[in-house]
Amino acid sequence: MKDNKQILTTIVVAVIIAIIASIITGMVMSRSADLSPRYVKDINAHRCQADGVCETNIVKVNQGLCSEISSEVITKVLDLAKFGRGIHLKEGEKVYRNEFFVIPEEFYEVTSIYNSTMDFADDYVILKEVITGKEREFKATSEGKITGVTMGGKTYTIMYRGASTSPEEDRWIEIEYSQTADHAMMDLSICF
Repeated sequence: MKDNKQILTTIVVAVIIAIIASIITGMVMSRSADLSPRYVKDINAHRCQADGVCETNIVKVNQGLCSEISSEVITKVLDLAKFGRGIHLKEGEKVYRNEFFVIPEEFYEVTSIYNSTMDFADDYVILKEVITGKEREFKATSEGKITGVTMGGKTYTIMYRGASTSPEEDRWIEIEYSQTADHAMMDLSICF
């Protein structure tokens, strides 16, 4: 009887340890993209003061804004995330060519970032709306900047970075949401 009780206790303890290990592994794996050096070292320079002090307040969205993200977008994001694709859910993150970003109501892939050696008037960014497959080209309004971009019924600013002499894979964009105030950055990760 004592041996059976000891075996049962050992099994229960082993199951509890396995469950805890599984939970911890899941938490670490789900955050691995956020911990990669590419994301940790990046600072949004356009949000820094002249004295070099950079302040950023992450604004977690409320569940009401999450309701603007369709179940189709959420499903597609989660499917692509399983394959390790670069999916960005926070305002101001560097989004490279062939990576993805989510805004309320829509989900985009960056397909091209062109930076002319001559004049910003020739610069453009091409984004593909993942759900519909429709591509849209946005022309620069000044060097490194595209203002008045309407996506999902809201207005955004696209900052594009990377020298015209660098390969397109080394260039990136950053999305500024019109819904956030200066020094605040929207974080849609709560929606997923």
